[in-house]
Amino acid sequence: MHRKDLHDDAEWMAKQVYLNVGNFLLGVAALGLDAVPIEGFDAAILDAEFGLKEKRLHQSGGCSGRSSQR
Repeated sequence: MHRKDLHDDAEWMAKQVYLNVGNFLLGVAALGLDAVPIEGFDAAILDAEFGLKEKRLHQSGGCSGRSSQR
């Protein structure tokens, strides 16, 4: 897979991030915390704000915390 040709590298990388987000969510749950990934924000604005493109980075978002109903 991807040995000669990486035309779909952005899609492949996105899937790798989703796998890691899943592991993060499981780990947070194991600590007794609630967590949720976040989408629907303008990623380009956040990348520009923090200078991530120059660092060859891209952000992802999530929230974690304890429920107030405990």
